[in-house]
Amino acid sequence: MKPGLAPKILICAAADICLLLGGVRDQPQTAPPGFDSRVIESATTISGRTCANPVVGVIYDLPEGMQVQDAPTTRIVKARGESGRTGIGPEAEYILWGSGERESIALLCGGNSERGQVMVTAIPLSVLRSYGPDGLEELVEAVGESIGAQEGKLSSETIAGRVFRHAESHGVIPGEPGTRTEVFVSAYVTEINSYAVLWNFVAYEEKDVKGFTAAMNSVKTEAPVAASAIVAKPAPQGGTKQEIAPDFQRRLTEFMNAWLTQRDQAKTLAFVDKSAYKTPPVIGTYCDGWYKEGTPADKSRSIISTNLMGVPSAFPKNTTAPNIFKAWDSLPPEWTSESTNKMGRDHFLIAVIDHDSLGRLFRDQFTESAYRKFLEQEVEKHGRLYWAVFPERTGDGDVFVIFTVWRKIGDTWAIVHIDAVCQ
Repeated sequence: MKPGLAPKILICAAADICLLLGGVRDQPQTAPPGFDSRVIESATTISGRTCANPVVGVIYDLPEGMQVQDAPTTRIVKARGESGRTGIGPEAEYILWGSGERESIALLCGGNSERGQVMVTAIPLSVLRSYGPDGLEELVEAVGESIGAQEGKLSSETIAGRVFRHAESHGVIPGEPGTRTEVFVSAYVTEINSYAVLWNFVAYEEKDVKGFTAAMNSVKTEAPVAASAIVAKPAPQGGTKQEIAPDFQRRLTEFMNAWLTQRDQAKTLAFVDKSAYKTPPVIGTYCDGWYKEGTPADKSRSIISTNLMGVPSAFPKNTTAPNIFKAWDSLPPEWTSESTNKMGRDHFLIAVIDHDSLGRLFRDQFTESAYRKFLEQEVEKHGRLYWAVFPERTGDGDVFVIFTVWRKIGDTWAIVHIDAVCQ
């Protein structure tokens, strides 16, 4: 994201239809002080088909026959669909877009059936208005644009005494390789208290759209409850975080000195075990300029070397690690809460990887990630590992994150796998 651009927000009509809304703006997005989508989302209660969120101040029913999904379930389903269609796993999706999403949008409730899907989201009005005076219209029309609809039907409707902007569109979304699914989308948005609340209905047959949208007649509003009165659900606990082994800490310090301070390519690569050049990437398979599965080991070595040494070269000599790794705030809180180092000081992540920590590091939208499965296999083979993640933000605002997996080979800790998220 270039300096001067407003952060983009991820709008989903359903688990498999998402798009980014945003553009150049003079002022950045600003959510209300203390806004945290996890707190907003944890306030949603579900009873049968009825979803209620007292922080937003809204109550509504989902269409009959829908399997109701809370926010964590929706994220898991969405991550599964996005990974299958784009090749970008949930780790990259979160780092590049999801961290901004958590500061700008809350998933309230979703539903799924064989006939279609529905998703309801809330966006602080302060965020939406940073996109200009036509934010509501852009929001309600955005999903139609994402499915390639050339024109949509835009109108205003009054439901239960409240004015909604309504858009209908028709298009296709990609499915399995070589397949496309015809979809009919009906979206409604209105202002409720300090939020814009968006309902997106997706039907696979036109005849089902009317039945789905009849649920809008159930929408009710109430006075909002302060978010401070809502206690977020605690993170799953599975064990006590372990201290960094002194010999690993020394080894990592030596690596970072060779890599960032001395900027010595030969010394830096001496920390990388030759097995790392033969193991396929898991996260960065979509990245241009990164090694691919089947790349000869000597070529992989060259690509890894170029990318590693490119990190400090983008900054003046003697730039410290915290001033290089400025994208640390883009890492998921699931990871930062497991750090064994002080991330506020270092701006990079060190975590112990074992059976217990994997369950805490890779939960919710990361549950089914291919990278988690890779790490599980490594733990099964070799036991405890260390994970060092270096989130760089370049001078032009782009994010480049290097993931390193460390294993003790003999008496020495070495990097046995390197991967990347790129922009």
